[in-house]
Amino acid sequence: MAVRRLAGALLVLLGIGLGVLVAVQLPRSPAAADDLRSGDFVRVEKESLPLFDAIDGVDLNSAVHHGERLLVVDRPRVVGERLWLRVEYFSRNGSSPYALARFAWLSIPDSEAWLSEYVPDCSGQSDRADVAAMAALNPAETLHCFGGSRLTLAPAIVRREPPEAFEIATPEWLAAQPTLQVYGRNGWNSNDGSIGGHVVPGGVDPPLEEWLEVTGHFDDPASSSCRRTPTHPEFGPITAEDGVLWCRQQFVIEGFVAADQPDPTPAPIVMDGRWSELPSAPIAPRDGPSGVWTGSEMIIWGGTILESEGPDGVVFAHVSDGAAFDPTGQRWRSIAPAPIQPRTMPYAAWTGTEMLVWGGYGGDRWHPLLDGGRYDPVADAWREIPPAPLPDSARGAVARATWDGRRIIAWRGVEVAAFEPASGSWERLPDVPLRAAAESVAIVGGNGRLFALAYPPGISAGVLAFSYNGDWTPLPRPPLRALDADRDPVWTGTSLLVLSYSGSEPPDRSIPRDRLYAARYDPASDSWSLDVSPHYYHWSPHTWTGTTVYFPVGFGAFHERERQWVALPNADGLPNESFATVWTGDSLLIWGGSRGESFRPLEGGWAFTPD
Repeated sequence: MAVRRLAGALLVLLGIGLGVLVAVQLPRSPAAADDLRSGDFVRVEKESLPLFDAIDGVDLNSAVHHGERLLVVDRPRVVGERLWLRVEYFSRNGSSPYALARFAWLSIPDSEAWLSEYVPDCSGQSDRADVAAMAALNPAETLHCFGGSRLTLAPAIVRREPPEAFEIATPEWLAAQPTLQVYGRNGWNSNDGSIGGHVVPGGVDPPLEEWLEVTGHFDDPASSSCRRTPTHPEFGPITAEDGVLWCRQQFVIEGFVAADQPDPTPAPIVMDGRWSELPSAPIAPRDGPSGVWTGSEMIIWGGTILESEGPDGVVFAHVSDGAAFDPTGQRWRSIAPAPIQPRTMPYAAWTGTEMLVWGGYGGDRWHPLLDGGRYDPVADAWREIPPAPLPDSARGAVARATWDGRRIIAWRGVEVAAFEPASGSWERLPDVPLRAAAESVAIVGGNGRLFALAYPPGISAGVLAFSYNGDWTPLPRPPLRALDADRDPVWTGTSLLVLSYSGSEPPDRSIPRDRLYAARYDPASDSWSLDVSPHYYHWSPHTWTGTTVYFPVGFGAFHERERQWVALPNADGLPNESFATVWTGDSLLIWGGSRGESFRPLEGGWAFTPD
């Protein structure tokens, strides 16, 4: 499950100074891990290190990467020739405006310095802070710098966010993920970040969407009784000590007073249109379904359902059923179950007569699958797609696919194959020619053209680009950082379009920090161009309509022809990941998915119809 979040992850911002607090880390020389102690801050020096749920335990299918900042929460343990450290690690992803803190075990050789120590610089500490400055730190750094001191965040605006209930927590008011988010001078529609806020029982919630000075503290006394028990196995066990540390890092709101509105910034252009709910479907709610538009129906298939829930946690199951929705008649119908292994997050494409589904993840360990099925909606019948001639044992390599207008192009790592529906057979294509390992590869194309983007690991690594015409040819270096560039590029019919986020280290001097932008490759001129958004739009999965890229959870869109960024009207209740979405020609339909880290599938679907 962590695979699906890797693509959209925004890692902790490094080495920036904001407001009254300067978040500069003072480095030390790399050192062997046996020199480390509980409470030390370290930075990862290797490209990638896997995380485990216990010493010699299960790989959590998650990793920390070069440049990431960790907190050592327990002394190293020596097992054989390896050192094991209990660490708290941090990430920002598309479903969370604040830094998520998780706990796991890290294993490194005894004799090698794969981590370097650093000390957060708290020299700018004050009793007043800018929210952007606080959000630039990870939660352990805020605790280190501010302890339990009384702190005022100003100017601030408070917004209620959907809860991310993925655990059993006590006391619930402090140990559960916060629903209040405190934003800074640019409000919620910015990438200044935010601080999750908790209010003690009997306390008064601050007013929403009003400018305030918010006063509070970290390291609340109630932290001593905190317990957090995950309800999904991906997160691994959380010890009592971990729970206490997590709760000590939470910001508790003590009070607030009204404040003047900061200098306004120009409001984004909001697209005219309306959101509406879809009628109930005849299948169970699910996370990770796939969907296609046939010209008259949206077909939904596969995904993961919540099978049971009890005192020992929740049990999920992959499924192989589906349904079709007719938006004209506002009617659903069930479709025949597929004769292939149940799975979640398969790729789906519409050929003009059939829905093709391929790949995805199956089994308890979320093993990538290489086969698929083809569904004829007229006959309500399925046929199988044979397994692709791709490696089945490439550890960690995600199996992905795209539709080039005639074939499914599937790949795992750098190995590529094409499925021709007319013949029902696969053909191996040349490997993407990478000299070094890539974290992931994305392929897209149409009209007889294919393009590949390779995303190397590392904080500042640049994306590599290739075109295919019987063989892969390098393209000019795109203005994209691997950390921030989207893994689902778009072929517009005339150009390659990649949405990206500039972060704190834009890959091009012409790109402002902390903005979304569109990087466009024009094959005719063999060059890249840029269109930078005037505002921040929250990142989310997106849909290409032929003229516009919608990223509905982020309430934004990019009109490719006009090269214009716009906002969508706000809506409550939408999922923020792993949903199916299609464009009907008139409306954007969304169904399934989950919200935040809970993985609990949401019921219902939504439609956005522009005016």
